[in-house]
Amino acid sequence: MRTLFIVMRLVGYGCIEISAIGQSVGWGWLEWAVSIGIALWCVGDHWKRPDARMKVMRLGIAVETALVLAWAIVIRDGVVLFALLSPLARSCIHLRWRDSAFAMLIAMAGVGLCYWDLETDLTLQLIVLPAAGGYAFVLGVLLKQREQARRMAAISAIERERRAQGEERIRIAKQLHDRTGQYWSAIARALDVALRVEGERRTEFIRKAREASMEGLQEMRAAVGLWSGGQQSPGDWMRFMERSVRRYVEIGGIEIALDLPPELPWYRWREPEEAAETVVRIVIESLTNAIRHGLAEAIRIRLEAGREDLLILVQDNGAGYSLDASTARPAGTGIASMKELAQAYGGSFDIAGQPGRGTTVRVRLPYRAESEEMPE
Repeated sequence: MRTLFIVMRLVGYGCIEISAIGQSVGWGWLEWAVSIGIALWCVGDHWKRPDARMKVMRLGIAVETALVLAWAIVIRDGVVLFALLSPLARSCIHLRWRDSAFAMLIAMAGVGLCYWDLETDLTLQLIVLPAAGGYAFVLGVLLKQREQARRMAAISAIERERRAQGEERIRIAKQLHDRTGQYWSAIARALDVALRVEGERRTEFIRKAREASMEGLQEMRAAVGLWSGGQQSPGDWMRFMERSVRRYVEIGGIEIALDLPPELPWYRWREPEEAAETVVRIVIESLTNAIRHGLAEAIRIRLEAGREDLLILVQDNGAGYSLDASTARPAGTGIASMKELAQAYGGSFDIAGQPGRGTTVRVRLPYRAESEEMPE
């Protein structure tokens, strides 16, 4: 695909260059250097690749537009203005409509400037450029809709996988109850009897309760080991989060920046594994909301370990969030779920944003059972 775009630009700029050279009577070294240098830069794919970041794409379009206008003014030839089709089409296809409209406005202003400076008829350029830009804009809308549909299908597949994992956990929990419930019943009965008898019989029933508890514990450990291979550590949860982020990047072409400290103080929670699971669930839910509902193209995820709590910050450049459902996406079960997870740890959940300017999710999870020293 990269080679195809380069070949297309080579053909287009080549035709314009040949036309300009055909009228190159009186050219000096400046005109030749500008004509050849600008054409060569514009043919290359520096700052022009479709998979480049949005800022890089905008910069490439702005530079190419400026170079084409300078080219036309230097060689005093309006035919060069047809080269504006390249940055204009690229902006209409790959950028948002505001960027496309701005690029069209700049191109038309540039043509007007050249009309005033060159004092030549540019009617054809004034007709062709808006027409081609409109066609490219419609094509870009269709391509973006198709890409969005592909992303939604991929995200739905991930959500189905997560639901299946949740159902599997429920099934395992039920089986664990069925396999070990009898032991806890036996313990309760043995202790009930021990409370009503005296002497050696009390000791005997207490011993039976202890034996039942040990057998139940062994059964539970065997079941958990059989089903899951052991409990996931905080490191396992972090690796799972990183794999999930990579999957979103690969399937959706989303720009996701993951900012993690070298080490997180999981030891400051009573249940480090559960705390890590909560953090990952909040991050993944925020990520899914940003892509599915916010239509975000760039997302930043940051975890910051403070003195009293852990900060989870997820920022996106999507449609934005507002309490007014008529102006932006409304709150859903995902937001309620994240809020419940944060409150279960005595933490805070905050979501803020403006329509068209993205959303910021900020969660603070205070540490529990804080220890003064690192465990050995």
